[in-house]
Amino acid sequence: MDRPTVQAWLDRYSRAWETYDPAEIGELFAADATYRYHPWDEGSAVMHGRDSIVKSWVAPDGVASGRDAEGTYEGRYEAFAVDGDRAVGVGRSTRFA
Repeated sequence: MDRPTVQAWLDRYSRAWETYDPAEIGELFAADATYRYHPWDEGSAVMHGRDSIVKSWVAPDGVASGRDAEGTYEGRYEAFAVDGDRAVGVGRSTRFA
């Protein structure tokens, strides 16, 4: 993994949050991925598998994902460090009123 690959993934991640497009979300994650909305999430708060992650992000009522209304969210992240198969991204998420 290199910095341009990580940056491309971060850019797609931001786009997926902005669009809630199930196909774009699904392309981000491996079939056996796990996903936490918060570092402290455990048990049923942790999504297991691509399908579970996509379903959580696009929940119609927004309860599972804390879904933002279209046009009210922007996220910009940059690859900060890449070492082998580990990477760190930094950035900011903004919610517009």
